[in-house]
Amino acid sequence: MPRGEIIVGANEGTCLHILPEVFAEFKKQYRDVAVNITRADYGKILESVIYNSVDFGFMSMPVTDPRLTVVLIHRDELVVIAPPHHPLAKLKSAAICEVAKFPLVMPKAGHTRDALENLFYENKLKPQCAMELDSSELLKRFVAADVGVGFIARSNVQEDVQAKVLVAIPMAETPIRRDLALVFRKDKALSRAALAFIDTTVKIKTVDPAVAAKR
Repeated sequence: MPRGEIIVGANEGTCLHILPEVFAEFKKQYRDVAVNITRADYGKILESVIYNSVDFGFMSMPVTDPRLTVVLIHRDELVVIAPPHHPLAKLKSAAICEVAKFPLVMPKAGHTRDALENLFYENKLKPQCAMELDSSELLKRFVAADVGVGFIARSNVQEDVQAKVLVAIPMAETPIRRDLALVFRKDKALSRAALAFIDTTVKIKTVDPAVAAKR
């Protein structure tokens, strides 16, 4: 049986909403393997994987560094979030020009922020940013408190929608993808524990059993 330790890097939203079932199943099968989770943003996770500070990273795609193996495990997209009483909450889908009329709660940096900035620029919009946050959970809480409207990956808000704390509105434009990948170095000597973790993750989370590592 595999033993030892694996170190995994992932952001807050991924740790809370995507990975719990992966870690639960892994620990059920491999109790002698310690799992150490490091929470960080995209840039720090990428750096940690490249310099072997962590064994694996879970990161939003695209990941283009040629030194890395990238395995797609989860498909997602951005949705607009608002409190249930908000005017946007009544819409079946929200155009970016409608969303931009309201104060926005935005992520400070990262792929989501870059994609939104590009979308606003392409539509010649100057959004009013009420608050910038580096936590997806804080972002949801401030949107629920009616500080502004936000954007978040659909999987990160399902529980809040079910609890009727927030409403998730699809974007009327072409969806902004927030697909998630398992990432590790191509030249990394993988322990039995690491190989078991890859196998468990792919079996539980991969969107297509035929998906292979992109090399």
